[in-house]
Amino acid sequence: PYAAPEPYYSAFRPEGLREFPFELPQNAPLCMRAQRRWRLGDDASEAAMREIRAVYLAMIAFVDAQIGRILTTVRELGLEGGTLLVFTSDHGDYAGQHGLVEKWDTDFRDGLLHVPFLVAGPDIPRGVVRRGLSDHSDLVDTFLEIFDIEPAADWNRHGQSLVPLLAGGSGKQAVFASGGHEAAMRRRFPEQADALL
Repeated sequence: PYAAPEPYYSAFRPEGLREFPFELPQNAPLCMRAQRRWRLGDDASEAAMREIRAVYLAMIAFVDAQIGRILTTVRELGLEGGTLLVFTSDHGDYAGQHGLVEKWDTDFRDGLLHVPFLVAGPDIPRGVVRRGLSDHSDLVDTFLEIFDIEPAADWNRHGQSLVPLLAGGSGKQAVFASGGHEAAMRRRFPEQADALL
């Protein structure tokens, strides 16, 4: 749910936020049009979208504070030298962009594909932002390299270790995403799909 406790909720005022594009893109795919119509309603206001965005930013600030608490506890317990902490998510969120919230599996816009990925641990530079490409399939190979584990010969892996990227090198040349529930959605909601075409 879009909800955040105080003091985070009051830290972001909707009227002070940079405007998102509110209208759907030209030739928006069925998934975006259906999401706008049936999740929020075609009459959702830009003011409501700004409020959603403010709450979303408050949610992020709240999570950041909780990550800070974990890092502080690890440091206070003297566990920094042997602990790898990874924080990530499975997808991003519209958070008001194009008058939409949440996500839809068949839409691959940047806001949905860019996910948080924080790593802290031994030999990982602190406070550094890396801009290389990666995806979640890289986590297994990253953990195998960090913990010096030899994978079983019959393991099918598709990622590559992020250790070089974390050390300042480059990431992948390309990443891929998959989804594809539009055909299933058309079967589930034939009248609505026809009305949106």
